[in-house]
Amino acid sequence: MEEEAPLIDQAKAGSVDAFTSLVGIYQARIRAFLARYVRDPHVSDDLAQETFFSAFRSLATYDPGMAPFGVWLLGIARNSALVFLRGKTRQRNVEAAALESALAGWKAQRLESAGGSALREHGRTDALEKCLASLPSQSAEIVQNFYFRGSRIAEIARTTGKREDLIRKSLQRSRQALRDCVRRRLALEGS
Repeated sequence: MEEEAPLIDQAKAGSVDAFTSLVGIYQARIRAFLARYVRDPHVSDDLAQETFFSAFRSLATYDPGMAPFGVWLLGIARNSALVFLRGKTRQRNVEAAALESALAGWKAQRLESAGGSALREHGRTDALEKCLASLPSQSAEIVQNFYFRGSRIAEIARTTGKREDLIRKSLQRSRQALRDCVRRRLALEGS
């Protein structure tokens, strides 16, 4: 766009007002781009803001001959979204591993109980068992089907009549609730 070239030059020279005008021009486009990848509107707004901060800090490196300003901004937005999504994936993997560990301990305890011995792994199994019992019945059933019976999400969705994305969300919420509950119980027992 021809009218943005003077704004870019002024912003590169340090004009905050010129950069603010550029933000006004591109804000909706950047937010819409981010919203396609990050469904939470608050997070996509934060990432859009981060994109513009990064662009402002890197404005001296912008070369109009390499890419139009909007394309340059979209590249920064893309990188912000990738960093966020990769971090979220790592966080989920760590949380899932912790839950899997607790569930494996619980499964082992149940198996041992069937044989007559009831060893408890530092109270975690007891805490998990109590927390599972405190889940709403429908959530508990989904957790049981997925983790203890080995049912796939598609199968659970079919038998419950719910969409797969809702089953995934229910599992995510249940894992978080179980994780929080186990931590609270262990903290109470430790004090």
